[in-house]
Amino acid sequence: MKKLVQTLLAGVVLSAGLVFGTSDAFAYESKGVYSSYKIDFRTDSNSYGGSATIVVTGWAPPGGASVELIPKGGRNPIRSKDVGAGSFKVQWPVRGIPSGLYDIHAGLQFGGESWHGELTNYIQVN
Repeated sequence: MKKLVQTLLAGVVLSAGLVFGTSDAFAYESKGVYSSYKIDFRTDSNSYGGSATIVVTGWAPPGGASVELIPKGGRNPIRSKDVGAGSFKVQWPVRGIPSGLYDIHAGLQFGGESWHGELTNYIQVN
């Protein structure tokens, strides 16, 4: 009986390491934009402080996109960067950004229509 409990405990510990041990656990991905104009992006972390830099990487469709840092519950971006089509990387130093929860939005307008993507969760700035 003791051997069975030890084996089960070892299995649980190893399984938890596989589930929670991925590097993706500390970064958020985008949601909300589909079709041929998909904007796909992610952050390098979910919490920032001190002299850290928020890094957003992704892919923008033809025509490019605008990437914005927006406070939770707000509508006006406190940081914004236009990116071209294809692969992009946007960096914003945390210095000067007030503490709180923030969302990253990416959007584009083409042919009179708008497409918009955002993170699956808010990022924390300390």
